[in-house]
Amino acid sequence: MENLFFKAQASTPEVILNAKTGLVSFEGKSRPEDPDLFFMPINDWIIDYIKNPAKKTTLVFKFSYFNTSTSKKLIEILLLFDVLFISGKEIEINWHYKVQDEDMLEDGEMLNELTEAPINFIGY
Repeated sequence: MENLFFKAQASTPEVILNAKTGLVSFEGKSRPEDPDLFFMPINDWIIDYIKNPAKKTTLVFKFSYFNTSTSKKLIEILLLFDVLFISGKEIEINWHYKVQDEDMLEDGEMLNELTEAPINFIGY
């Protein structure tokens, strides 16, 4: 399985999808014009990945901003990874947020309520 890497752009985050190490990382701002188009290859990769995951999967979310359409896509992504968690696979989800950014913490907490896999909150 090939890894995917998207360099951060003005309206999209850096995305690292590494099948060998099990790293799935999003960092930066996310407000794509066409969220379906941007997230389609990411969702496709995740669907393939969960068929044969690494020994441990680590999700890293470090957003400085994301819009409502991205929020919907994050829910879809987390629900896909819930399949791994429910099946007993090792998964770690880390939600990074600036300590002074209460909205970003609350967004992560809302996502945590929608998933089976627990989210670790890491303030910086």
